[in-house]
Amino acid sequence: MTTSCPFAAPHRFITGHNEKGEATLLKWSGELPMIEGPTGGRMGAAWGVDNFPAEVNGDEDGGQIPVAGVVPKGNVVRYIDMPPDAHSPMHFTQSLDYAIVLKGVITMELTDGSFTEIKEGDFIAQRGTSHAWYNKSGEWARVVFIVMPAEKVLINGEPLKGNERK
Repeated sequence: MTTSCPFAAPHRFITGHNEKGEATLLKWSGELPMIEGPTGGRMGAAWGVDNFPAEVNGDEDGGQIPVAGVVPKGNVVRYIDMPPDAHSPMHFTQSLDYAIVLKGVITMELTDGSFTEIKEGDFIAQRGTSHAWYNKSGEWARVVFIVMPAEKVLINGEPLKGNERK
C-alpha cells in the first residue's frame, strides 16, 4: 500500500548578478512543482539548460525545462521521489546521468542480471546503460539526477542496441 510522499517539495534558489556586478540572489521560486509519476512517485525538474556551455546571463527560468527525457544540447537536474515497492521498467537513455540518493535506499538492476543496493549519500554514474530502479526498502526514497546527453555507446566499434536484456 503506497502512502503519500513524506518529503516536502524542494525549493529553488537562483543566483546571478546585479547591475554592480555583485553576486546576488535573483529569485526564490518557492516549492518545486512535482508531478505524479506512473509508479505513484513524484518527479520535478529543478533546473536545466538547452545549451552547453550554459548561458548564465538574462533571466530565463531553467525550471521550465521538460521533466522527462534528455535535453539534446544541455542538461537537467531532476528530483525523483520513489514510493515503497515501486519500480521503473528497464529503460535506456543516450545520456550520462549522475545520481545522488538523498533519502532512503534504491536498487539498480542492469542487463547483466546484477542488482546493486544504492544507499543514502551514495553516487551513481549511469553511462548510457540499460537499467531499472527498484525501491525494495519499505520506505520512500529521494534521488537527484543530473542528466546530460552523451555520445552513442559503442561495443566493438558498433552502436549498442538499447533496451535489451541479456
